[in-house]
Amino acid sequence: MDEIVRRFKGKIGDEYFSQARWLDNFSKLGGEEKELLITILKKGGVLPVIGVDEIDGSFRLTLLSVDEFTFDRNQKFSFPYLKDLTMSDCRLKGLLIEALRLEELDFRKSAFLNFTLLSTLKNLKQLTIYNCQLSDASDLSFLTNLKSLTSLEIDSCGLTSITVIQNLPNLEKLSLTGNRLASLESVRNVRDCDNLKEIRLQYNKITDLCGLEPLAHLPGVEILWLNENRIQELRITAILPNLQRLYIWDNEITSASGLERLTAISGISFKNNKIQNLGCIQPDHNAPNIKDINFAGNEISMLDFSALHHFPHLERLDFLSNTIMEIKGLDALPHKTVVTGFELEIINTNAFSRMKDYARSCEWALDGYHDPKPGNLYYDGPILVHVINELLEMRLYAPKRVEIFVDGKQFAQCKFLLLNLDLENVDTAIGAQQVQSIDEAEHFFARHHSDKREFENHSRRIAAALSPEETFRAHSSNLQVWAENKYDSRLLHRSLAFPLLKRLTEVGDPVALLVFKEEIARCYASGHPTVQKFLKKEGYLNHLSEEELESLN
Repeated sequence: MDEIVRRFKGKIGDEYFSQARWLDNFSKLGGEEKELLITILKKGGVLPVIGVDEIDGSFRLTLLSVDEFTFDRNQKFSFPYLKDLTMSDCRLKGLLIEALRLEELDFRKSAFLNFTLLSTLKNLKQLTIYNCQLSDASDLSFLTNLKSLTSLEIDSCGLTSITVIQNLPNLEKLSLTGNRLASLESVRNVRDCDNLKEIRLQYNKITDLCGLEPLAHLPGVEILWLNENRIQELRITAILPNLQRLYIWDNEITSASGLERLTAISGISFKNNKIQNLGCIQPDHNAPNIKDINFAGNEISMLDFSALHHFPHLERLDFLSNTIMEIKGLDALPHKTVVTGFELEIINTNAFSRMKDYARSCEWALDGYHDPKPGNLYYDGPILVHVINELLEMRLYAPKRVEIFVDGKQFAQCKFLLLNLDLENVDTAIGAQQVQSIDEAEHFFARHHSDKREFENHSRRIAAALSPEETFRAHSSNLQVWAENKYDSRLLHRSLAFPLLKRLTEVGDPVALLVFKEEIARCYASGHPTVQKFLKKEGYLNHLSEEELESLN
């Protein structure tokens, strides 16, 4: 091994794959594969990474990275168990590599590509050709034979159109990033790839989207990347029922139409484009599926929300990095919409005050005046109301605030949901069956979680992922069940159950009064001096009759 290090210093291993690790893997190989690697090194090649696996009792080469090597027609390389091969800065005059088990093949910054032998790689799943010398005339017909291919990336290779790519039934991802495509027209050359789900075309020179019509024959496409191009108009005429994500930020878009045809998309980002007003975004018909639109980094100074009437279910609008000076048309905006991105750093203070006053006149609120964070605009009244009984109701306020009202007056804000109930562990599941109340459940699951802080943070992350409506329904259903079970304190957290019972008692709920007295008696009868002192000090004993007090004593 010392001889290998001396002769090929600087050509084995790299900053991520140590020389010691390289030598350890090399030492495990059999003579034939060792000799082939030595041949590459002797002819000036660099081998940054080699990986081995034990197969049928002996170690075989399964991972190989080759740099700065010229493959010619006179040398044949056989690696029968190789699964992953990367070639960088190579000259491929004649690629004579036998690797029938190869699953991942990566060409980088290489020239004189000869793909003839690739047609024999029946198990190839991922093929990457990056920053290589290709042209529109390059023969890629071999691709048709790669029936196992799931990912094809031909990035930064100077292509001005897409060559014919067809009959790849397992292809899921196609990337042509960083080329010179000016139009989507040649996407029509991608045929009979029925499982294709993602197309990446960012960092090209695309100006013509052709209405996305060239994708109409690929109905399975769910993700389309078009960011960092030169698109000026987003005009959609094609019906793409399964497209769920469309990335179009960092273009030159000034207008958009036809968004209602993207029926599976719930949000779209126009970030860092050249939109000047909301009237530039005009669907031909209503787009009820669109809930989130991002306009950050455009050229908008006036927000006329009436221009967004085609979006009846909007929940979020973002105008960060726009110099907003005026808002109007708030009556046309759905009450559940939250508008973000009002930055005092770039918005005139007087303009901010005028917008705040206008919002208040429409029963909306604009905050952030005294906050370094960007301000939010939201409806100041209830978005949803759930009546539990004649005295108790729940109200949802923007952006995600759930309030309890008792006898028409605000009582408390709901802040916590117990969401981290992991029952996959058998012992935990069995123990959970003994839990008799929400309070016990909180202690039980916290006790069975080694990191209590992480337990709480995980629950908060789950809660943050819930929509405002989901959060509202969760809190409402909790109180609904509590009320339907005669205010059973086991069904509500202690921090809420006792104060809420007290308030319901004060407004004349007879069921609450009965349960409240029972709870006071139960707590007082515990005999704990601190508890008894608290009940006396806070006046809870005043709710009991003389007879009831005597029975306690």
